[in-house]
Amino acid sequence: MNNKRRHTLCILILIMTSLFLSSCGEPSLCTLSGIDITKYTVQEDKKIAVKINGSDTDLSKLSNGPGVIFCYCFGDATFEGQVSDAVTPFANLVKTKLIIDYDHNSKILTFDDTDLFAFERQNSKIGSPAYCYNLYGDISGTSINNKILNLAYEDNRQFDLNGDKFYTKELPDDVTGQYIYIYAAFSAEEGSFSNNYWSKLVYLGRVGMVGPTT
Repeated sequence: MNNKRRHTLCILILIMTSLFLSSCGEPSLCTLSGIDITKYTVQEDKKIAVKINGSDTDLSKLSNGPGVIFCYCFGDATFEGQVSDAVTPFANLVKTKLIIDYDHNSKILTFDDTDLFAFERQNSKIGSPAYCYNLYGDISGTSINNKILNLAYEDNRQFDLNGDKFYTKELPDDVTGQYIYIYAAFSAEEGSFSNNYWSKLVYLGRVGMVGPTT
């Protein structure tokens, strides 16, 4: 085989490999650019809320999902100035992974020497991520209309989310003066292995932790 043919063959192999890999892993089926996730202000103490609203024709493509992932980390009162530092690492993570894959203690990523964890959902449906609150039943045609999710603090290990229980797996050794900083992100899931769209990570607020009583 002469050099010209060998060169042509190499180019064809590279193109075919690229096409194969892109068909296996590119989360390109759904963009959901018309969906917005924002912090929702509530007056009640120790309650955090998020609002999902918008319309997008791609919602009609979904057979599984969409949903909301709730995350948390711990810090003292001064950590409020660092909460936005988690946004870029999260965006970079979901660009390079088709699914959020966290280890046994539910850690998603680390930023500023702080671990970001996922809440664990009680009685999650088979095939659904344990961290994700599913919104499939809230889709009306191609819209999600001002869906409000209230995450209410019950104790350091347990929150109530619209009747579902969400749990923190890890706690600081000393909770004195510590807060639980809470985030959320919207995802569109198509099938079991791909996340076709993630919103940015949104900081919702903080809840003061209650220490043990004697």
